[in-house]
Amino acid sequence: MAVPWEGITAELTTTDIVLTATGAPRWLLTRAQVAEAMRPRRDRPLFMIDIGLPRDVEPSASDVEQVFLYNIDDLQSIVRDNLARRQTQVDRAELMVREEVEGFMRWLRSRGAVPTVVALRKHFERTRQQELERLAPKLASLPPAARTRVEEVTRLLVEKLLSSPTQQLKAAPDEEAVAADADTLSRLFGLDERAAEERRRTLRDREPAGTTTGRPPAPRNR
Repeated sequence: MAVPWEGITAELTTTDIVLTATGAPRWLLTRAQVAEAMRPRRDRPLFMIDIGLPRDVEPSASDVEQVFLYNIDDLQSIVRDNLARRQTQVDRAELMVREEVEGFMRWLRSRGAVPTVVALRKHFERTRQQELERLAPKLASLPPAARTRVEEVTRLLVEKLLSSPTQQLKAAPDEEAVAADADTLSRLFGLDERAAEERRRTLRDREPAGTTTGRPPAPRNR
């Protein structure tokens, strides 16, 4: 709806948002006009966006209570602040993605260690049970509570002994290190060959098609 310029002050009394962009050579809205328009509005705020060059609204109009005046510089500042906040969120998101990728890669590498870890735990548990059976005649004279305590202590001891090598094996930096450490443990403790084969199978399953690992096959005798 067109409004005569003479009635612009009256129109401001019922308007909540004003957008100006005329490029006129003088103020189209002075502080006095804005102050007059605000009197009947009581506590209702008036938002004014002046994107004219030169400006259409007298800058001191922002000093009138409940008047919020923004110009191009203010809008550019808001845009810069928003972009900075978004960049901060982008940086945080990238950090989260990197951490998740690194965690996934650690998990992926640790899969090759699982068969050896399982075999190592079985080996220690089997040794623990054998020693308890060997000492069974001596432990028979102990009260039930004491025998239960011996069971708990030996189990905790095994967990303590296995904790460090298990963590070191899973924390190996790459698949070759996992394979080397796993082979070393297998030789040192005489672990089941099935654990080594299972680990090799796990690594093969993760390789792209057309690639091979391990030693080349031995030549056939002619």
